[in-house]
Amino acid sequence: MHSKPGAVVSASLGGIGGFGANHHLRQSLVFLNVPAMAQPEAYIGSRWASMHVHHRWAQAMTLIQIAIALAAITILTRNRRLQYLAYGGAAAAVAIGALAFAHI
Repeated sequence: MHSKPGAVVSASLGGIGGFGANHHLRQSLVFLNVPAMAQPEAYIGSRWASMHVHHRWAQAMTLIQIAIALAAITILTRNRRLQYLAYGGAAAAVAIGALAFAHI
């Protein structure tokens, strides 16, 4: 029986809380025989502090990280719907980055 690949993205209020949660979830995925994607890893730490000062840039970078992770899963699964979702995430990141550049 073949399992579908999985990925873990963690966000935390503190600096390293997402790392611990990510590591624990990866251990659970290994137990369930789910091949977890090793790279790219996405840890979004101190989420509220980064969102406060430069929230648009932080939103754009978060969307770029999610789009990269979706693109990697798309390569593994060869799923067209995920490919379009990754494209949409990247386009949204560019749009939010443009808003940040324009200070809107």
